[in-house]
Amino acid sequence: MKKKIFVCISILFAILTGSIVVSANNNLQWTKKDCEEAISFLKKNINVFVQKYNDTEGMNSKLYASSIEYSTLLWLVEDDNYGVYIDFNEDNGYLVMTGDYTIYSLQTTGDYSEYRNEKNLYFSYIDGFLFLDENGDYQKYGNKTAMFPSASVPSTGTADGNISSVDIDTHVQERYPSYVLESKVQPLSKAFEYSHQRNTSYYASYRVDSNGNKIDRTKGAEGNCSLNSCFCLLREWQNRGHISGLPKETADKRGDIINDPLYNTYGTGIVWVQTETNEKFGFEAGNSYMWEANNQALIGMPILYDEIRTYAVGKFNYTPVSGVYDNQIKEIMNLILTKYGNNATLKETSKVSTAINQIDNNKACYLTVNGSLTYFDHAMVLIGYHKYSYESGWWIFKSKSYAYFFEVADGWDTSHSQFFDPNLSNELSMDFIYLS
Repeated sequence: MKKKIFVCISILFAILTGSIVVSANNNLQWTKKDCEEAISFLKKNINVFVQKYNDTEGMNSKLYASSIEYSTLLWLVEDDNYGVYIDFNEDNGYLVMTGDYTIYSLQTTGDYSEYRNEKNLYFSYIDGFLFLDENGDYQKYGNKTAMFPSASVPSTGTADGNISSVDIDTHVQERYPSYVLESKVQPLSKAFEYSHQRNTSYYASYRVDSNGNKIDRTKGAEGNCSLNSCFCLLREWQNRGHISGLPKETADKRGDIINDPLYNTYGTGIVWVQTETNEKFGFEAGNSYMWEANNQALIGMPILYDEIRTYAVGKFNYTPVSGVYDNQIKEIMNLILTKYGNNATLKETSKVSTAINQIDNNKACYLTVNGSLTYFDHAMVLIGYHKYSYESGWWIFKSKSYAYFFEVADGWDTSHSQFFDPNLSNELSMDFIYLS
């Protein structure tokens, strides 16, 4: 059976799968005994529960449970309190709720035996089921090792990213009309130093004719989103006083470029004919292209970026079309931090709530997305968010769904943040690196 993994925000489940995901009511408290009594109540009234659910307008799928197959207490992370986990019989889904009958998640289909086998089960109303890793940190259940290469350049098509600050409210209204704005948390964007991937690309690609003559002057960047984001993030942390000692100067690398290990392949203007369309880089099948040294950027290359790139090329065989994995970029950041005397700890997580807490504390995060409709596989810097919510209820239960939209430095702009909607793609996965 394929697991149903909770990917960041709840909207997709509420719209597509008939699930309900709601928030805690911090004004109400309940005890372990309340949770045990709630389990007993549902066992005795399962038929009424199902009937009331199915009679409620707006439910996206019917619930066909006739009994409770398994029940236990679990730990609700945001509430720091006990909660209830109910596994309905056969393939009829499950329920997570508080001791005061507030439902956090209700799935009407599927048999989730893996949750029954967990000795210690945790749940977040933002991130879903969680586990504790070897360091005692919460991670998203079923997504323990999500390491993907990040090598992206601008694309076209359905937009879940590259959304301007002017357009984000309209975007939400059009796609999620029931949701209302709760808060805008943007503590970092005004002072953030943005960097376009082209400005840190040692090499640039061009469309050419068969003789190598440039058809236009449009310059394609390397797939260096991971390195560019690493550079921007380290610089942002230093500007905020979280770390120190990193070089701020630039250097003219034009004279040294011929000694670069990638120069013979990407710096000499070798022309090739693209055999298959590559949407990530905008290379179309049948067209001719070439790479050459990007002297406009090399004349004032930040020393910090040069050091990041040196590690990426030497240790991890980075090329302009290869990208770097999350665990590799984390190692590069650790090497830079150690070199300049910073005793800092970097951690990885797939939890949205952890990243949100970092922003609330004025700390940007490294964000990798895979399966984005706009970015494909891409690395960015998370610098803020907008929070929307939707309230509903049925029978004796209340529900409140949350949706987050991320403000990011996506490496495609030199002076502005953009917004990313993590709710549109069924294939999306996200991972974060943050400064603990």
